[in-house]
Amino acid sequence: MLSLTLFGVAFAGCGLSTDIDPNGACVTDDNGYSTLDADSAGVPMSLTISSKSAHTDHAKDDHPATAGALDLDAGNGRYILACKQAEDVKTVQMSVTRPADMTAFGAEWVQLFPKDSWLNVTNEYEPFSFNDYGAKVPLFRATTTTLANDAPNEGVLHVYMEVSEEGDYEVMYGNPGLQYDDKWVAVQFKSTLLRVGTPWAECSGTTLGAESYSVGSIMPVLFGGPNLNSIAAPDDAPNYEDVISELDGVSVPVKVVLEIFNADKTSYTDSTNTDGVYSVCYKAGNACPEGHLVCQASYCEMDVWKSIIADFKAAGTVTVLGSVDSAATQALYAGLDLDGFYFTTAAVPAGYTGTSVLALGRLCVRLPCRPPTCAGEEFGEKSDSPPLPLPPLPLIDLTNKPAVVAGVDSPRLKARLLDLRPSVVVQGDDSTAVLGVVVNASFRLRSFMPEPQGLEQLLQSFQSDHMQ
Repeated sequence: MLSLTLFGVAFAGCGLSTDIDPNGACVTDDNGYSTLDADSAGVPMSLTISSKSAHTDHAKDDHPATAGALDLDAGNGRYILACKQAEDVKTVQMSVTRPADMTAFGAEWVQLFPKDSWLNVTNEYEPFSFNDYGAKVPLFRATTTTLANDAPNEGVLHVYMEVSEEGDYEVMYGNPGLQYDDKWVAVQFKSTLLRVGTPWAECSGTTLGAESYSVGSIMPVLFGGPNLNSIAAPDDAPNYEDVISELDGVSVPVKVVLEIFNADKTSYTDSTNTDGVYSVCYKAGNACPEGHLVCQASYCEMDVWKSIIADFKAAGTVTVLGSVDSAATQALYAGLDLDGFYFTTAAVPAGYTGTSVLALGRLCVRLPCRPPTCAGEEFGEKSDSPPLPLPPLPLIDLTNKPAVVAGVDSPRLKARLLDLRPSVVVQGDDSTAVLGVVVNASFRLRSFMPEPQGLEQLLQSFQSDHMQ
């Protein structure tokens, strides 16, 4: 039931008064717990995060001023605190605006959570002092005299908060006057977030260093066999030559994945075969034992693969990886000028030390994210939508543990992924283009690309507005 039932008052979602929730934004989950996004239209609540001066609390503990810059990035709906603060002290002020008649001294609270989680980091109530009788009185709401306990209700709740870890955070507010079915309604501010630090730079003391990042791409180009997807491709059909043309002159690191061999495809025609039956092939790749005029050695399938690999590398800063589904398949790549492998096996083979991309079949960003398969230059791939919520930035070590998420078709998931989470790269459904940012050898999300686009054009866009 609603904790405050007023005669003649209309009620919206979760039984809240329409004065609080005029558009029914409050929702209740299957477990009976309700949330209200205070950043929804019409809700008379808001959150402000600000720097504070040094203060001494009621227990004589000193809390320093905010260290470093704290700025509002209004375009992205977040406050940015340059550096994490010292532990065990409250150095950031959070102010929740709500109707004055909701004032509940010692009962209403403000909590900090890693973004998209319910893992409470800290919980704060309105700061207080004591009057001359030793009764608690609000620190920010003055009484008429030092003997009185008559602080007026006000439309803003101020609290001081410890923020001692880097990451993305969201703030929640609770008030005993906001309950539904005997449970408190968690008031969220989904469009007012707090980012502490940045994945793009490191802090030195209280100063955030210069941002450092570069752009790279992984491109699984999985058209299939060589000839019918290049030199003998049907008109207007996507093909390897088109992708090579797109990459011409590229100056950012690009890893192209080619599936030349797999469990079902273990051989191709080859002009250097030792059977003595043929040495040239038709343009479609099949053997030409009679050596007809239209046949050439360069048309044999392995010769075309070698040409495709060479053309990719000649396009610019491109390296080529071969897709591997077993040890036997890996052995078949001998003789091809590859730069590494894209493993769809359970793990990178023991003893292999070259460049590897590992298709884990899951996002390598769950706690803990330190299995052996996460070491080195390896990437997890998932072909369907991962479960939400995604893990928050401060709880995981993502260095050298990026992830490729393929086949993303959920607008909600895209929006989550596009919030600049480190080490997550979103790949278009056509499996032809990915753009990410490399941070300490990790790829970072820049853009969802439903169609192949020029990497240079995207790079220019990224450099001009890389934090959107």
